[in-house]
Amino acid sequence: MNSNGGIPFPNVHLSRIIGLMEILSSHRGSMDMARLSKDFLLDLDELLPVVDAAELLGFVRADRGDLKLTNEGALFLTMNPKNKKSYLRRKLVELEVFREALEIVGDAGGCMPRQSFLSKLALKYPFATGELVDWIIYYGRVALLLRYDSQLEMIWLEGSRPR
Repeated sequence: MNSNGGIPFPNVHLSRIIGLMEILSSHRGSMDMARLSKDFLLDLDELLPVVDAAELLGFVRADRGDLKLTNEGALFLTMNPKNKKSYLRRKLVELEVFREALEIVGDAGGCMPRQSFLSKLALKYPFATGELVDWIIYYGRVALLLRYDSQLEMIWLEGSRPR
């Protein structure tokens, strides 16, 4: 079970996913996972969450120990930052838990306390964790879909006015 309570959602920083894609790109788009682990001194326990997240976003494909950069992953690497954010927005809303998260905040008027958000998310996903909320906020902020105030512990839909 992953740190998201088994709920499929990326649980590594985007920079690690991009790093993995850049390595694959520099090796003609494909590399054996064991070799990748050895050559870059990555423990498989460190590498697997990155691979899972990259697969979930459609950037890489793992097949019998081989990692392949998808056409989408290769395209993402060539994009400027604005286009990367836009692309990531589209990928995130394809993920059920993220769509549900946006709906929860939207139904609350576009703004809500973090703890209330977790409570509502847990109604649909009983194994939702605080760490999952952290990742939803992180990716939501990167993709310019959410804002978060850590002092107030409030989540806003991007474009909503803080209360």
